[in-house]
Amino acid sequence: MNINNIHLSAYGNTYIATIASKAYKINATFYRVLCCIKSGLSVEDAIYQVSVEIDTDYDVLFEKFCSFIKRTQRVKHESYIRYKCVVIKEKLVNKIACSLLFLYSKYVFILLLFVCITTNATYLYFNYEHFGSPSYYTIEIGIMVFIGYILSLIIHEIGHATATASMGKRSKEIGFGFYIIFPVFYTDVTSVWNMKKKERILVSFGGVYFQLLVNAFIIGLIFFFPPCALIRAMDGLVISNILVVMISMTPFFRNDGYWVLSDFWDIPNLLKKSDDALFHPYFRQEYDNKKERFKLIVFGFANNMFRIYVFVRLVLNLFSTLIDMIGMMTQNIMLNVVNIIISIIGIYWILTSYYKIFQYENKNRY
Repeated sequence: MNINNIHLSAYGNTYIATIASKAYKINATFYRVLCCIKSGLSVEDAIYQVSVEIDTDYDVLFEKFCSFIKRTQRVKHESYIRYKCVVIKEKLVNKIACSLLFLYSKYVFILLLFVCITTNATYLYFNYEHFGSPSYYTIEIGIMVFIGYILSLIIHEIGHATATASMGKRSKEIGFGFYIIFPVFYTDVTSVWNMKKKERILVSFGGVYFQLLVNAFIIGLIFFFPPCALIRAMDGLVISNILVVMISMTPFFRNDGYWVLSDFWDIPNLLKKSDDALFHPYFRQEYDNKKERFKLIVFGFANNMFRIYVFVRLVLNLFSTLIDMIGMMTQNIMLNVVNIIISIIGIYWILTSYYKIFQYENKNRY
């Protein structure tokens, strides 16, 4: 065990140990043992000292602590984002973030957030019918929307980095990778696990905040300039960004909304724990915190209703597309092929999720 790779934080009765970029919620006893080890004591001496302090059996504490350390070493520290590559290096990320810190001063943040939400909601209400209309967008406009959309996603990630900097912490790189089959940008903000709950929530929301700021700025340009191809592209970018914000705040994906809810409830690994609470009786029996267990069951139920809804829509979409192609009712073959591939991968992903859940249940039944 390399104690230098373990970072500790404590807020009230919440204790977090960050090991190899993965956060673990630990009890006060383990936190005290790790603090003693970090101060220079050996594992045996630290456990002995703490066992005397809290008047508990040394052998029992030693066994439990070593079991925890072994469990952290067995965990595969794999990211849910695959095939990563760096887009903006750490030094430049933090330089940009520091230059934008004024956006997170208390009153500026509250004022801008109110203006942005009001502006975006009003614009969506009066202009949503333009989105996706073939007669409204040309290929050239679509290309401009796509370029602007990529830039807005990078700004989204800078929002996370700036929020992290406002808490006195550094972000690592901004990168690009794949979540399941979808291309995504990400910001490495591992340091957030050592922040207070409110600070972690602000960092998780930082990307959406910046994306709303970009939209408010673009909406201002749309009103000040006469209609043209560029303005129509801006209109498409605003609508698509609003939809992305809505998806980002949906808590059933590992996205901003998921991390906000996980931090608000102060439940790490919310997705897996909610599935355990819903499907595994032994988990419910052994989980002492009744209030937290209730939250997990509610979230697990809502999440699985969402999964089933998406699964049904994907199946219907797959069969509908296949029928259209067989009956030669559509001319856009390439679009339909992409549609079929996405539907099949989505169906496979959901079925695989349930297979893992029930396979885990069967292993723990015996």
